[in-house]
Amino acid sequence: MMDFDQFADDMIIPKLKTKLQSTKILTLFAQNYASFEGWLKVELCEILEGYFDQVEPEYPLKNGDVSREEVDDENDKENSKIDIRFSNQEQWGVEIKVITTGYKIEGIPVKKGRSIAGKKTAIKNDIEKLNSSVMDIKLILLVVYPTKGELFYKNHVDKNNKKNNWEKIENMDIKELKRYPFKFHDKKTQGTIYFGIV
Repeated sequence: MMDFDQFADDMIIPKLKTKLQSTKILTLFAQNYASFEGWLKVELCEILEGYFDQVEPEYPLKNGDVSREEVDDENDKENSKIDIRFSNQEQWGVEIKVITTGYKIEGIPVKKGRSIAGKKTAIKNDIEKLNSSVMDIKLILLVVYPTKGELFYKNHVDKNNKKNNWEKIENMDIKELKRYPFKFHDKKTQGTIYFGIV
């Protein structure tokens, strides 16, 4: 089995950070508190193809061998697919979430209040989906923005449950979770990648 630290730190995250930092249009998305989850899925597939023999986006979850055609309801279709499956000898599955926060960027109004707590249910559902799959290695990738580096995670406390955003994510059912701060193309707007094993 491939070492997770090597996989994350040497293969995936440096290339993903480069894409997040060098793609100019993503700054516009971050400053407008808009999601780019579809873009992220495409870019991650491209990175994974450099290391794995097979990469398949929106892979059907094989609970009793559910196929794409057998699932009718749109919500069931979404819940019956893993964002990306990739393999050599082992099968890997990754669920992706883009999380926009309510953190204010200087000079740009916040469109609406958002918090990581509001995405917690969706992340938990993704973890449950991975756990019910036949994947050998199950991963979760979260891109959170805008943030203000380390201070955001240590000091930005949710008024309802008195936990900072790092604790909210860390306390979910994730065995190992790594954190990678980055800056978007404008060199001011900040975000963080969370990458972990479920």
